[in-house]
Amino acid sequence: MKKLLIVIAFSLFLSTQMFGADKQFGIGVTGGTFNSGISAKYNLGGNTAIQGTLGARGGDGFALGVDFIITMPPSLVKNADVSLDWYAGVGGAIWHYSGRHSSKDYSWNTFAVSGVIGLSLMLQKVPLEFALEWRPSFYISGANDWYGGHHNGIYLFDMAGSIRWYF
Repeated sequence: MKKLLIVIAFSLFLSTQMFGADKQFGIGVTGGTFNSGISAKYNLGGNTAIQGTLGARGGDGFALGVDFIITMPPSLVKNADVSLDWYAGVGGAIWHYSGRHSSKDYSWNTFAVSGVIGLSLMLQKVPLEFALEWRPSFYISGANDWYGGHHNGIYLFDMAGSIRWYF
């Protein structure tokens, strides 16, 4: 166990020393109202990036979301320790649900188009990012679920939070 911890610590040190400076690609986790799972972000250059999340939606569904975002200059805070930036963008997602409720099988797809407004706190000495997003969304769904509700419409209170390690 001790050897494993040493290998992990050494790997994190190397990734910080070798890959952390340019911060092109980050991988981590996202938790949100539409989608929670593995998250990745790739900086395209300048102030643009593509981010995506592949994961779960509720207990019986999976979801995939992809966003194009633009970081707005100048940084809100930038010093030797941290950089705090805000960004905006657009994205799309799909959610597939398949489950059983009250002895009936249900299955449907939901599509979403979202706006994205977020804050990104990037640690400068360790390639780690913390992000919080407000994601007003429009859902289009084939769902007419067991309680009579529909999943179509505008959802103004979708949120997400991410933690990513950059290489």
